[in-house]
Amino acid sequence: MEMDRLLWCVWILFHIHVNGSFGCLESERMGLLEIKACINYPNGTSLRYWDDKENNCCDWLNVECKNGKVIKLLLNGTRENQLGYWYLNSSLFLPFTDLVYLDLSNLGLAGCVEHQGLKISSKLKILRLNYNLLKNVRTLQALGALSSLKVLHIKANQLEGLVTKEGLEGLNDSEELYLDYSSIDANFLQNVGVITSCHWDMLDSTADYQTKFRVVAGGTLFFLSWLLANNTQLGSLNLRNNSFSEPFPFLTSSPYINSIDISDNHIHGQLPINIGSIFPRLSYLNLSRNELEGRIPASLGDLHSLWSLNLSNNYLSGQIPQHFAIGCSSLMFLKLSNNNLDGRMLPDVVNLTSLEFLYLDNKHFERKIPDSLSTASLLTTLDISNNDMSGHLPIWIGNILLGLKVLVMSKNHFQGPVPVEFCQLDQLSLLDLSNNNLSGPIPSCFNSSEIQHVRLNHKKLSGSLTNAFDRCSSLVTLDLRHNNLTGYIPSYIGKLSSLSILLLKSNSLEGEIPVQLCHLEGLSILDLSGNNLSGSITNSFSDIPSEAMHDDAMMVVTQVVEFTTKSKLYAYSGDILDYMSGLDLSRNLLAGEIPSVIGYLSEIHALNLSHNNRIVFSVSHNNLSGRTPDQKAQFSTFEKSSYEGNPLLCGPPIHNTCTKIEPPSTLPHQYSSEEEGFMDFGVFYVTFMVSFIIALLGVIAVLCIDPYWRRAWFHIVEACFYFVLDCFLKLSNKRGVEF
Repeated sequence: MEMDRLLWCVWILFHIHVNGSFGCLESERMGLLEIKACINYPNGTSLRYWDDKENNCCDWLNVECKNGKVIKLLLNGTRENQLGYWYLNSSLFLPFTDLVYLDLSNLGLAGCVEHQGLKISSKLKILRLNYNLLKNVRTLQALGALSSLKVLHIKANQLEGLVTKEGLEGLNDSEELYLDYSSIDANFLQNVGVITSCHWDMLDSTADYQTKFRVVAGGTLFFLSWLLANNTQLGSLNLRNNSFSEPFPFLTSSPYINSIDISDNHIHGQLPINIGSIFPRLSYLNLSRNELEGRIPASLGDLHSLWSLNLSNNYLSGQIPQHFAIGCSSLMFLKLSNNNLDGRMLPDVVNLTSLEFLYLDNKHFERKIPDSLSTASLLTTLDISNNDMSGHLPIWIGNILLGLKVLVMSKNHFQGPVPVEFCQLDQLSLLDLSNNNLSGPIPSCFNSSEIQHVRLNHKKLSGSLTNAFDRCSSLVTLDLRHNNLTGYIPSYIGKLSSLSILLLKSNSLEGEIPVQLCHLEGLSILDLSGNNLSGSITNSFSDIPSEAMHDDAMMVVTQVVEFTTKSKLYAYSGDILDYMSGLDLSRNLLAGEIPSVIGYLSEIHALNLSHNNRIVFSVSHNNLSGRTPDQKAQFSTFEKSSYEGNPLLCGPPIHNTCTKIEPPSTLPHQYSSEEEGFMDFGVFYVTFMVSFIIALLGVIAVLCIDPYWRRAWFHIVEACFYFVLDCFLKLSNKRGVEF
């Protein structure tokens, strides 16, 4: 008995410790019911799970308590859209004295009840008012009474106009302010005071007095120069993908900043030669896709903490400074692609011992690969494609860079054989040595189970494929086009179960097409054209799928596949490879009948069997009807036996005469080219219009049924409208001033 009482007391104490009591405060329970009634006024049905017969409101959905008192309310999206605008009576929140988190997003909120202001808990730290209909900037001034507020989300409203200091004193200690899709005047930041983290996306304003930023994210503001000059405590700057079009602005020291990303802008001019002393603690720098000119500053070598540098897609020129290559010993990621750099690829002496990713593609580097690169033994990705480099491929790549996963050296002038030492790169996933002057046989030791993509096309490789790649079980792409390979297509290719793209075009391969090749269930693109293959076309080509999935999620270099379609060479890359399929057996010595299974490849996107020996066409003994194709091009060589066993067919070369009431053949009458289009544009237009109408009706149905998405859609449309209108007015004003 005593033990039962003890356990009962322990349970009571535990419950009090967790919840503070057996239920929430009665005043707060009644307050929640009043909020429910207000949100549902006049005839809404939301928050039905807030039951006035349930005493413990801490168990209600969207309510969180601590010690028996409400600390968090999630009311977002609970007011039905058809109820119209909602004007908040903030006195409803007076009972919740410990409230720290309040979400009033997407409620159709248009403001507060007149003379009420925002009477919410003085402990409130996070307030979300996103996706409402707030227009008057006085709403911001009413928020000034929330002295403990740290995070304010008020994006996707319709705020506009002049903000004065009156009432904003309470926001001085705010840390995060989200005002995306607003049109606030240029003095807003001056009046707010110190906000340590701000986020803008479509904020139409500038700033002149903010001085203690620590993190800045987002933005289409043109205040970059001011920001760096007046915010010495700045630690991280992220303003990528905006419209900055001023010269590189960093002219004063920023000793605390460690991360800068202003990529995808229009920043121009030259990098400061003393950038290393301006940002002594910098560890991350991304200035890619801008319009920077000049040379890479040697003072970058003073940034001993720098681990990532991306200066790609600019107009930088000159060579990589030796001081930079020696001083940045912590550098792990270096991308200088698509610039105008020239000369040597790297200095003779480097200290890039931590480097893992190196991208130096699409430049004008020349000479051979420097031996100094061998010190970067941790490299996993090396891309030096599309340069003017020459000489032999270094043997030390296979002996030292054993962690390489991606090796791309295409479109250079390398010569000589492919080193046997490359077979030691057993972690390699992508090997691209295409478009060089390499010669000799393919090393038979290429048998890594990890390799997925091999591109050795447009070279002078010779020999056979007897043993090469026979144990590459993960191989997805094998491109050996335009070489001098001889011998037979090895039957082991049929065991490469992951193979999806096989390109052996323009070699000297002979013999028959192995049946095992057609057992590859994932094979979607097969090009055997321009060889000396003989024999008949196998019946197994019916197994070729119309599309296949190419998993490039881990690829850091874009996969590009070239395939001839309608007599033109096209390059396919990205997601289109998931839907592309093709079979090209043209320009061989194939003979015999075209298998009837070829006719079942109804969804294949490209098929080419031209320029072979005489191939017999036969559709005999089916149940075909209608007119036979006109006796033109290859159809003029087909005899009566090709159509026999189809009593409803008419027209030459069979003797059944077609009458006027018989439907004409649906085959096209012109065969002036070796291939015809695979798309019926009439059907395409009809299916497109039907699909568009169905999709439109589906969207309308969703908007009618779901009030949350309907409000979100109207808010997006309205925000876009005001944004376009605002831009138009600015442009008109600007032209008026110029005039």
